[in-house]
Amino acid sequence: MKVLGIILGCTPLFMFSQKNQLGKLELSMFNNKEVVVSVDGHQYDACSKFQLNNVESGEHSIKVYQTKKYINPINHKVSKRLVPVFSGEVFVSDSKCTSCVINEYHQNEVRIQR
Repeated sequence: MKVLGIILGCTPLFMFSQKNQLGKLELSMFNNKEVVVSVDGHQYDACSKFQLNNVESGEHSIKVYQTKKYINPINHKVSKRLVPVFSGEVFVSDSKCTSCVINEYHQNEVRIQR
């Protein structure tokens, strides 16, 4: 009975010591234009090379937009609109950098680095 108590008492220690290593996600366009990236519903600011650290491993939903200048013909106000470029899923590995490049055909080219 004592042995069983020791085993059950030490099990949480072993589980917490094998912590999940977090990955990194990089995303850019083939022509290095600015993009707005949305990962799992959270939208980030416009940048030419998007980097997100400490990403949990697994599938993540990604949406990529480019900004387009729009001039209202009635009052001539200038605003920016988001034009969708890519929408899909990307798998991020443990403790690795997943690099994605959206090519000119709006397809995702994924490369995984150490």
